[in-house]
Amino acid sequence: MTAHVGHILALMLFVSAVLIMAARLLGAFAATPPAGVVRPARRWAALGLLGMAATGSMLFSAEATHVASNPRAPHQGEVDRVWDLERAAGGGSVGKNAG
Repeated sequence: MTAHVGHILALMLFVSAVLIMAARLLGAFAATPPAGVVRPARRWAALGLLGMAATGSMLFSAEATHVASNPRAPHQGEVDRVWDLERAAGGGSVGKNAG
């Protein structure tokens, strides 16, 4: 649960910093030198991105064993049906038949 909250907070930090930089490019904060706005916002954006990477890796690692232990990918049945349809239609080297 903590990783989820951290991930959302890091996302909000990242998006907010990017929006501040975009606003400066569009003319907001015109009285302030560009470096005075963009440099701190870039640091906050980098911090948000690092936070998302850290919490995202925690979220992924928690699910990795579950996904790896699944003998069949979640949508593998749909993929198999498409390949079967391609073979039935004479689809040459598609999917499992690809060499």
